[in-house]
Amino acid sequence: MKKYPLSKTEYGIYIEQTTRKDCAYNIPYLITLPENVDFDRFEQAVRASVKAHPGLLVSFGVDENGEVYKTICDDAVQIERVITDDFDPYDYVLPFDLHSDRLFRFYLVKTPSQDYFLLDVHHIVFDMTSALVLVSEIDRVYGGEEPIGESFSACDFALEEQQRLSGEEYAAAKAYYKSVFDGVDTDTAFFADKNTREHAMKELVYKFESVDSDALKTLAKKNGVKLSSVFNAAFAFLLSKYTNSAQVLYSTVHHGRDSRLNNTVGMFVKTYPVYSEISDSEDTDGFLKKLDSRITLNRENDLYSFADFCSDFKLNPSVLFAYQGDAIHKVTLCGAESTVELLPMKDPKSGFELTIRREDGRFTAYAEYEQDVYNDEIIAAML
Repeated sequence: MKKYPLSKTEYGIYIEQTTRKDCAYNIPYLITLPENVDFDRFEQAVRASVKAHPGLLVSFGVDENGEVYKTICDDAVQIERVITDDFDPYDYVLPFDLHSDRLFRFYLVKTPSQDYFLLDVHHIVFDMTSALVLVSEIDRVYGGEEPIGESFSACDFALEEQQRLSGEEYAAAKAYYKSVFDGVDTDTAFFADKNTREHAMKELVYKFESVDSDALKTLAKKNGVKLSSVFNAAFAFLLSKYTNSAQVLYSTVHHGRDSRLNNTVGMFVKTYPVYSEISDSEDTDGFLKKLDSRITLNRENDLYSFADFCSDFKLNPSVLFAYQGDAIHKVTLCGAESTVELLPMKDPKSGFELTIRREDGRFTAYAEYEQDVYNDEIIAAML
């Protein structure tokens, strides 16, 4: 059985998950099924789709030198059927053991009022784009077509990255990060207000009813910057004000995919740091363009991983900001429109995360934070 290396992103999650036994890295989606779905046919479609995307079938091990590797296991794809009058999806969302568990769980659920497809997948083999890829594949196969599959897999990606890490490209990326972050000693964090509440993640949601999305797009276009950079600039300014510091450091993410990975199931999201200096003498347009340029360069040099950054610079930003664009609420499945819900997890991955999604033409902010560390009123006021 061939052994593959882990990508830097996968390895970071591997280290995190093996030191904890919770569901922080579970990605559970609950999807409504149209009426009269043929469960046998649906199961066949799921199995064929998983086989077409072997990144889901990985198993992790450690060799005699202590190196972590992954293999593809051609096991049968298990799909559990549930018939119940009292369905709570959280009853089926359980921690994964990276060394002994299959890293996905599928359930076909029949209730008196609605049928569901519940898929719970570990983040080390799955991201938001993967969810769209897999559901589209299931719909295609259920409709009688052959699965598209992958031309460049997550294992191919990890092998290629391993080769790139030993070349000049990695050295150049590391040198770039040194030029930007050498001497930075701030680790921006919101003021903690520890309390006696249970250690769990809490979520606050704020809808930007008065913010015109078209106006923000116009602002981005006028300055020749990405829309995500407009939100990053606003967040950097907000972070500066709430921490009373002109220098801010936080982390953000991007999808990490190129065109070869458009139909690949895997975890490719890259985390990278953002450092910004807020000055009253700099106008908005100038700040936007400077931050957009820096974020672009950070992405272009993302072969130097976030884990390497944290280790080399002894910095680990405790605040994460993510602009995710259009939220997934509807998909086509079994030839009809189905609703999709990403179930929020109660186990925290980090101290504070703010995610911006576009829903029905409007932007919504999702703040997730450790409820025993941060004050609800302060977070609500910030939103």
